[in-house]
Amino acid sequence: MATLRIVQSAIENNIRAIRAHTDKRIIAVVKEDGYGVGLRSAYRLYHGQGIDFFAVATPWEALQMTEMAEPSESILLLTPVDSVEACAELAARGVIFMLGSSEQADILRQAGGRAHCVPRVHLAIDTGPGRYGYIWSDVSTVPRDVQGLKVEGVYTHFATQMRDVQRSIQRQFSHFEQALEVLRALHIDPGMTHACASLAFACMGDLGCDAIRVGSLLLGRCAGPLQNEFENAVYLEAEISRVTERCCGEYIGYDGYRLRRDVRVGLVRVGYADGAFLSTHNDADGGLRPVLRSVRTWLRGGRTRSVSVAGKRVPVIGKIGMNHMLLDLTGGSLLGGAMVRIEVNPILVRREIPRCFL
Repeated sequence: MATLRIVQSAIENNIRAIRAHTDKRIIAVVKEDGYGVGLRSAYRLYHGQGIDFFAVATPWEALQMTEMAEPSESILLLTPVDSVEACAELAARGVIFMLGSSEQADILRQAGGRAHCVPRVHLAIDTGPGRYGYIWSDVSTVPRDVQGLKVEGVYTHFATQMRDVQRSIQRQFSHFEQALEVLRALHIDPGMTHACASLAFACMGDLGCDAIRVGSLLLGRCAGPLQNEFENAVYLEAEISRVTERCCGEYIGYDGYRLRRDVRVGLVRVGYADGAFLSTHNDADGGLRPVLRSVRTWLRGGRTRSVSVAGKRVPVIGKIGMNHMLLDLTGGSLLGGAMVRIEVNPILVRREIPRCFL
């Protein structure tokens, strides 16, 4: 049985590494079940390190967070909510909403009336992703939209391209700054500003904003110039369940891989259905792109993969199966029962696989 291991000391190191590069407020993004480690567990870890601002993606996550967080801590919901009833319940609990349209403003005002409170909002500015928020070049409706609401912050999220990430971020941040200037001219106090998520922060720092939003970076999944300062805090662990001796010329594996020499083969009952090798790219904020890249590589036969066994890298033979992989143990003394470490994106690890904190 595989287990997802989460190394608390590595997370603590990663938070120290972040704080070595900024003195601004850290917003811990705990969406998607705390990036796969568990929402409740992620909260406890980050709360214990002095982080008091959290961001989530769904009303359910926001509701769960309000049941854990202390009254002095802040919870930001990063996506719009269409239900007045849901917004009213969350507003009564002090959740901060993203606001990026006149339609959402109407819903929040109705929710505030039902909850007998003034909903708290952060204005979302769309500088590139094209999903949520006011288009950066037209924020003219904001003064009317925020009536009856309490603006506590303004933020954006960058649509980054790894091929030219710095230029892409600089262009979009320039648009964000222009939107901020217009808002101030319209007598809107921006409050807390934040723009950099994990990848942008790792490449560009905090860009002078009041806060940063980081999720995968807390777990050590880092791209860019800072990657050597972060520790991978999560890995999948499973045992070698069977060892066999196979002869040169035999065909083995999911794709009928032909052995070019005699090989000692180890079977591990973990495959891509468990999240193995779907994304070993250190995607600080890469979304689906690294996942699709990994699937494409697998379909084409893929480059050589490896896992860690007893502190040494051991190559994977052929393609990864849905529920298994084969290892080349030739030349070593490894036997069945030895434990294997597999780098994974924890979001892609099945929920029924147990999480264990070290």
